[in-house]
Amino acid sequence: SVPRDKFIQSLPVVLMDNKQNAQISSSSTAQLPSSSSSPQRSFMFLHARIEPDMQNHPVCRDKKVLDLRDIIKMLYKQFPEPPVDIVLVAMSREILELEVADPNKNNTIAEANLQALNDMVQKGLWGGRVKVLEAVQFPEPPV
Repeated sequence: SVPRDKFIQSLPVVLMDNKQNAQISSSSTAQLPSSSSSPQRSFMFLHARIEPDMQNHPVCRDKKVLDLRDIIKMLYKQFPEPPVDIVLVAMSREILELEVADPNKNNTIAEANLQALNDMVQKGLWGGRVKVLEAVQFPEPPV
């Protein structure tokens, strides 16, 4: 078993801002955008497991929070003032988009979660004072 900190350090991610500019980095050495007024930027990861596969997962049903809006409310309750400059969101936009686009499915939770994700990325959090970037894990290239 790989220790958690070593596993996280080894994950290559792409940080996507709301203009779809990408910067390849690793989670342990993220070179986040900075400005002359704020050279050091603090960030947190939000890995909300709200994708449709987790909606249907049978374990811990009574403890799951499936609505991203509820998770955001919990963040605001825990942190009335922004605790960081940037929130890195790790969730599968692709799975949400496929679920919402499927005419045979009527998954209103997925629709709401996709809208909440879009709003976070476009508008930020804490009234726009915290930027939201999507962390996208690329699949391994075929061998």
